[in-house]
Order: sequence, then C-alpha cells, then structure tokens
Amino acid sequence: MTISKPTKHRIPGIACPHCSGPAGIRNSAALTTMVRHIRYRCENDTCGHVFVAELQVIRTIVPSACPNPDIRLPFSNPNICGSRPTPANDDNRTPANDDVVTSPAAITPAPG
Repeated sequence: MTISKPTKHRIPGIACPHCSGPAGIRNSAALTTMVRHIRYRCENDTCGHVFVAELQVIRTIVPSACPNPDIRLPFSNPNICGSRPTPANDDNRTPANDDVVTSPAAITPAPG
C-alpha cells in the first residue's frame, strides 16, 4: 500500500513591487466566495515590504458539475483564451513539390 502526499494548493507567487525580489505568502483571508486577500512579505531582508494582493475568480472556462446557484460567473470568451490548434494533418494544402503531376515517362530520358 502506498501513501500519497497531501495535495498543496498553489497560490501564485508575486514579485515585490519595490525591489522586484521574491515575496512569500504569510497568510490569506477569504472576503467572499470569489475574492481572497493574500498577505505577502518581501524575502529581501533589506527591503522587507509587506503588502496585500487580491485573488479574484473572474470567469468560467469549464462549467461545474455541481454548480452553486448563488454564483454567477460569465463564460470565458474564446477570443481571450485563443482557439484550439489545428492538427498538422488536418489541412488541405498541396504538398510541396507535388503541384505539377508528371508521369514517369516524362521524367525518363528517351533512348537515343
């Protein structure tokens, strides 16, 4: 039997707005179900800046299988997220060097 490690939720890292050094999360607090304040401290001891950033849910990409009726989120605009790439073999281009079809007789020199 294997024991899996508990999953850690990753909150995005951010640089200190003053010295551009890394800032570590000290704590966070939920303001609403869709907004959270995160307190950061600059890890540069010379700077030591402490600041608050806001994390907000802004839109839905894939709908929930168990939606909360109190939550209203707009669906993501496909133009913002970009479109799915087209598979390499799913186009109708003419292959290189095949635009003129020639018969093998046209390529073989005539005996002479």
